[in-house]
Amino acid sequence: MKAARRRPDATRPPAVVYVNPGDGATGVFCDSPVAVRISTALDPRTVNADTLRVQEASGPVPGRLALCGDAHLIVFHPARFLTPDILHFVIVSGLVDRHGRSVRPHCSRFIPCGLGHHDLFD
Repeated sequence: MKAARRRPDATRPPAVVYVNPGDGATGVFCDSPVAVRISTALDPRTVNADTLRVQEASGPVPGRLALCGDAHLIVFHPARFLTPDILHFVIVSGLVDRHGRSVRPHCSRFIPCGLGHHDLFD
């Protein structure tokens, strides 16, 4: 017997439920991707550099976004090393789920260090 699919809860707006690096994290590797998980499946047409961005004081960090197969997880891959010892923000605004509902805006912050995965594993 197939399990019944749960319908989205119409009383709760879709929201960010997980971010890695977590809010307030320090010592994050400078070559780390940023992962954002949303409570409901997203409309892929709304996933772009305007609706999810990683930002420093000088502006957005260049990179590319990948929406995973379940349409709940977005991964940001920076095109360069993140600037060490500088506050970075993960900003989500303007995403829409597959039911046309707006995802609640989100902002979290983290500070990368001068080390990367390449320093430990190459």
